[in-house]
This record gives sequence, structure tokens and C-alpha cells, in this order.
Amino acid sequence: MLVGALIVGGALLLTGGGKKDEQAKESPSASPTSAEPTPTDTESPDGDFDDDDGKDDRFDDPDATPSDYDWESNMPTPSSGPRPSYQLRPGDCFDLSDKQGQNEKLSCAKAHDGEVVYQEKLTGDFDTDDAVKDKADSICKSKLETKARQQPAGQRFRTLSQFPKKTGYLMGMKTVTCSLVATEGSKLNGPLR
Repeated sequence: MLVGALIVGGALLLTGGGKKDEQAKESPSASPTSAEPTPTDTESPDGDFDDDDGKDDRFDDPDATPSDYDWESNMPTPSSGPRPSYQLRPGDCFDLSDKQGQNEKLSCAKAHDGEVVYQEKLTGDFDTDDAVKDKADSICKSKLETKARQQPAGQRFRTLSQFPKKTGYLMGMKTVTCSLVATEGSKLNGPLR
């Protein structure tokens, strides 16, 4: 069974109203046992994509190219509960889930952890998970800074970039999801402007 794993990375503290209060870049750290992932956690897969069967396949080949198969659109969308971040859309509000790489979609009228601001499909070749992370962070940075500046003065946010690991990208998982998330210990109480 293929397990879709997402890395959650990139932290940047932003304030609304056109003013950046602090820009604290935190290094992601592994937390596969964490009960409540935060936007600065790096999540690892539940399974190993390399079957170590001795046969050559795309996951044994470090020079493999990305699949043209749209893996994400062929996955079922749950009717409730957590879902992979690529199944959310810009404007969707969510709570962070204890399920790795997933968020629980909520009404923006209810208190929630974050809102999806932007999504983009990755393209190109990536040698490492860090290369995918760097590209995802570069995709999200300006979009999230712009959206944070459009919010009421003094409102503070963390950023959340969700994206596949290199092995997921090679399988056809390509969506980068960029979200603004409430500061730790607080919630957003309505849709972003």
C-alpha cells in the first residue's frame, strides 16, 4: 500500500496590517510521535516507499524523474475528519490534525487553526527532500506575506507550507499548500480578508 507522506515545514511569524513584527525562521524537527503537529513540525512517512526487494524500480533509482500520473486526483476525499492538505482549496479553513500531513476542514465561521491561502503544483527535478522543501517555501513565502499584510493591524500569524517528500513527488504528489495559521495557543475566528 502506498502511503502519502507530507512534510510540514517553514515557519515565519507575520503580523497583519502591512507590518512584519518578527520574522523568526525555525528549523523543522522530526516529530512522528507528536500528538499535535504544529506548523514547524517535519513529518515523516508512516511507511517506507522503498520496498528493498532487490529489484530496480523508480524508488530505488535516485535519478528517477517525476511521474506524470496525477496521484492526488485519484485519491478519495473523506466526507469528514482529517484529509490530506492537497484536498483543501484556497479559502478553506482547518484545524491541524494529529494525522501526519493532514488537516481537518472546518467552516471559517467556527474557531479554527488556519486557512489555505494558495496552492501550486511542483515542477522540476529535486535531488533531496530539502530541495523540495526549499522550492515549496519559496512558492509560499511571498503569497503568505502579502496575505498577512491584508489582515487587520496587529494580527499575528505563523506560516504553514505543506508539500510531498521527494518520494511522494516521484509518485505524482505535487501540490504545495500554503496557509496562514494562528499563533500557538490561539485560533482564527473568521475568514481571512
